[in-house]
Amino acid sequence: PDGKNSVMEAAVISALCGFGTLLEGPKSTGKNVMMASIAWLLGVKYFRMNLDQKALPEDLYGSKTTDNSAADVLMSEDGKKMAAEYVQFRMGNRSLADTAGEYDRLKSLSSSIHLVNEESAFVKWGRQGGVFNADEINIWPTDTVVAGLNGVLDGEKVIVHASTGVNIKLNDRAYFFAGMNPGYEGTVDLNAAFKSRCNIIEMGYPDGIYNQLAANFNVSVTAD
Repeated sequence: PDGKNSVMEAAVISALCGFGTLLEGPKSTGKNVMMASIAWLLGVKYFRMNLDQKALPEDLYGSKTTDNSAADVLMSEDGKKMAAEYVQFRMGNRSLADTAGEYDRLKSLSSSIHLVNEESAFVKWGRQGGVFNADEINIWPTDTVVAGLNGVLDGEKVIVHASTGVNIKLNDRAYFFAGMNPGYEGTVDLNAAFKSRCNIIEMGYPDGIYNQLAANFNVSVTAD
């Protein structure tokens, strides 16, 4: 760090070294902006998740949902055209075999309830890589934080998916960040095991805007 942007530099170094990074400080000190800026700087996607104290594990991992897209396709104009071509295939037009196969597949899916796992931003981040922002983490339920996040911060670097039981190995470019405003109403003390897995960077209000002006306009600014 050169003393000018030491907080940003420390956060980037922490991320690139594979550590979880906890940004701690009052509101409006630039925690979320800095995380989004780091994603831009590293050329990766930015994922932000905010949970409240009533959140369930499926809110972190994603839940099962029904997929009715096959029925929707069959009811569309494309589906009606596909049905007509399917009839032609059954009458001997073998050139429509691919269309007929797709029609059979859609009919099979639409005839029963099709369940799919809807991936949350957390799981997508783990698979795809990027900067993950666990926003206001000291409002999240403690058991959800411990069960869901400790695994991504230790040596194994995996997400243990609560719904499927499948271990998802983190992408090599998955960088974990969390932000918290300590002491506000509704917040809770973070689990000590979780905090021990993070580098903690304290965010404060700047003494002035002179450095920002100098950086933006490439001029030397002094206070009178």
